[in-house]
Amino acid sequence: MTNHTFNVEVATKYSPEEAIILHNIAFWMEKNLANNVNIHEGRVWTFNSRKAFNIIFPYFSSDKIGRILRKLESRGVIVSGNFNNSSYNHTKWYTIIDEWVLEQEKCCVVSPSWLCKTAQSDIYKHKYKQILITTIFTKCRLYVKY
Repeated sequence: MTNHTFNVEVATKYSPEEAIILHNIAFWMEKNLANNVNIHEGRVWTFNSRKAFNIIFPYFSSDKIGRILRKLESRGVIVSGNFNNSSYNHTKWYTIIDEWVLEQEKCCVVSPSWLCKTAQSDIYKHKYKQILITTIFTKCRLYVKY
């Protein structure tokens, strides 16, 4: 049995449907950061096709999922990209850019460097763990993920 959860505050601000999708995206962003994968342009991304989202969320039609994702993107909550290795693969990649949503989801990710004039990232190998540190200047926060 699969259970799906969402953040009530996010659902109140947006909608329960959007909160469910955002929770899934935030979950995979956290996992990808922990595994140091799917990091492009200073952001942590996750990817899924509408068909894959439809398998994960069978109670949403493929069209409904598309509408939710487009609405989140038009509201500036997420952005999409394409970082696929092959040109014929059109699977979309997603990342959350709304800092309020990231805070509500308790999602610690690489700062949105596209908001800033200067960004620099370094990976320091500590005795016990690898630490990704992104330092952002001008209206941005420092996020450190262990």
